[in-house]
Amino acid sequence: MFLDEEADQQVRWLWSKTQRCRDSELASFSHCRHRPHVTLCGAPELGSDDLAEASEIIAGQLPPLTLGTLGAFPRYRGALFLGVVPSVELLDLNARLHAQLVSGKGRRWRFSGPGQWVPHCTLANGLTAAERARGLEACADFESLDCRVSAICVIDAATGERMAVLA
Repeated sequence: MFLDEEADQQVRWLWSKTQRCRDSELASFSHCRHRPHVTLCGAPELGSDDLAEASEIIAGQLPPLTLGTLGAFPRYRGALFLGVVPSVELLDLNARLHAQLVSGKGRRWRFSGPGQWVPHCTLANGLTAAERARGLEACADFESLDCRVSAICVIDAATGERMAVLA
């Protein structure tokens, strides 16, 4: 889920602050196509039937989001993130997509399903403990941000290529 323009700019500002805590930033990570987003559902592969099913489930829903917390995943890739305050609608949308696209197809995808999903917008990955501490301090003035979802897209995480726009 891509964020509205104002939220996108605020996240990019936080990316620049975390840049000072390490050698690279998410905007230039890997294929240089990252943009601020919240992953709604992850799947290892999607075919055209999957895209049609996902579009049907989403049915134009662009849920409002509140980026309400600053946090870290210390063991998993040393990530800093803005945590999403999960609404009932957002959790339901995640559960329905995961059931249809992942578990319903016999696929497995860590961290994206009901009871495991931590909705978030990544600020930095691959940080050491010291870098995480500096990043948290650098972003400590972050205040909760209410934003709109501007689009829901399917992205190839390896290349950053936008595969489809679902809403």
